[in-house]
Amino acid sequence: MYKIGDKVETPLGVGKLVDISQNNETKFKVAYGTRTTWYAHDEITSYRTAHEKLIEMGYKLTKYTDYVSYRHKKMVGIVIYNDNTYSCNDTNLELSYILTQYLEEMK
Repeated sequence: MYKIGDKVETPLGVGKLVDISQNNETKFKVAYGTRTTWYAHDEITSYRTAHEKLIEMGYKLTKYTDYVSYRHKKMVGIVIYNDNTYSCNDTNLELSYILTQYLEEMK
């Protein structure tokens, strides 16, 4: 179960859980800076880093001096450079969201 202060993912992105209402149905209030929105339980998930998501998708990590490389068993490769750029030989939309999150987390 979630608790106040948890980082969560919602349809609007990553936010912080700031309130829980348990009237007829449990609702979760999530803050994105100064903006807040209420969500049902099935509309939020626990926050996972981009690295965790890639590992869950079956990618294997190899670290090098100037970059990290993720390889999938289907030979799909991702290279993420220390200068906040990446190259990828897959056009998967979900993967592009994860890679954007990865670059944000590097900042």
